[in-house]
Amino acid sequence: YFSSCEPRAGPTWFNGRIEDVLQGHPLKSGEDLKQTLARYLWLYNQQLPQPVLGGKTPLLALKD
Repeated sequence: YFSSCEPRAGPTWFNGRIEDVLQGHPLKSGEDLKQTLARYLWLYNQQLPQPVLGGKTPLLALKD
């Protein structure tokens, strides 16, 4: 579960997905980058089931 857009050393699979998001989205400003990363964090934490978590989203896995 990632809670902010603050830089941190994270798993390479997460970093690889961020790289894909950034390459597929033209950024116009620092604010655009911040909003793009915030949307991705929301999507990752609340919408994308993770096999390592038994098919649950990170947020749902925290609630269990």
